Amino acid sequence: MKRLCPKYYCPSWGIVILCAVGATVFWTAAARPSYAATTDTAASRRLPRYLELQVFPTSAPKTRASPPAPRTGKVANATTTTASEPKKTFALATDLIKRGRRAQAKTLLQRLARDYPKTDIAPQALVQIATIEDSLEEADNILARVILDYPNTEWAEVAWYKRGEINMLLWDYKTALKMFGQYLERNPRARQAATIRRQMVVCRLKLGDAQEAL
Repeated sequence: MKRLCPKYYCPSWGIVILCAVGATVFWTAAARPSYAATTDTAASRRLPRYLELQVFPTSAPKTRASPPAPRTGKVANATTTTASEPKKTFALATDLIKRGRRAQAKTLLQRLARDYPKTDIAPQALVQIATIEDSLEEADNILARVILDYPNTEWAEVAWYKRGEINMLLWDYKTALKMFGQYLERNPRARQAATIRRQMVVCRLKLGDAQEAL
């Protein structure tokens, strides 16, 4: 038996051990996923996250595009509308005066004089305010402003004449004479020139200057 052990016994155990090792290697390789499969699985796990990132909204641009310029026709219409607005307001104020609503008319006229000081409507509005003003002193001050601020306009000439009338009512005949004289100097052939000369005669008589009045 001692002779047979090295010959028959040992090789049998070696075969068994080799078979066991081979089986272990085989099953280990079969159970381990391939690199390609692992890569595909990882990619499939990252895919939903990638898609999720793709649907995020983009940030708004830092600079917004300028709106298109309006057409020339529309600009012209807007300018025309703006230019006609003071006239419409003045017409409304005049209508309110006719209906006896002087307070509302005065508010509109004051707004015109304030908002459009460089236009012809401003002195016209001021003269109209003086016409409906209850206080003669205040009316005279308004007309003096017209003469000072708009000296080379037709409304300054109207203001000269109206100041003469107002100062006659205030018994300030000296100032009235001056106002009438300024008006006639600028409008010697005015339609009311004859009436103004008669008023000047009255002023001189009131001042005791009968000889000059004649």
